Amino acid sequence: MTNIFRIWESLSLELPFFVQRSNWSKYSLFCVVSVLPKVSKNGLYGKAYGYYLNVRGGYRTDGDFQELSCAGCYNWISVPSDPKRLIDVEFFGSDMDGDKHIRT
Repeated sequence: MTNIFRIWESLSLELPFFVQRSNWSKYSLFCVVSVLPKVSKNGLYGKAYGYYLNVRGGYRTDGDFQELSCAGCYNWISVPSDPKRLIDVEFFGSDMDGDKHIRT
């Protein structure tokens, strides 16, 4: 397990990417679409933004663009970057204005 910023680094700073907290249901994901990194003496931290997803029985999101809590905690797991490997979803990007750009 690692933090969001190390996962982002390991993906060559590519966005978006999908993560899951180690204690979440296998159906719960977060799609990270924006990262605002901050380097500290203890490593890479900052803020991450995106959408919570629930893939049980299909695809659902509340559609709210939001900050991911505990992004710097070391209890995150990277999931396949191609959402079609997880669920039948296409990702078209997003922005800070709250527009929904994720659709099935």
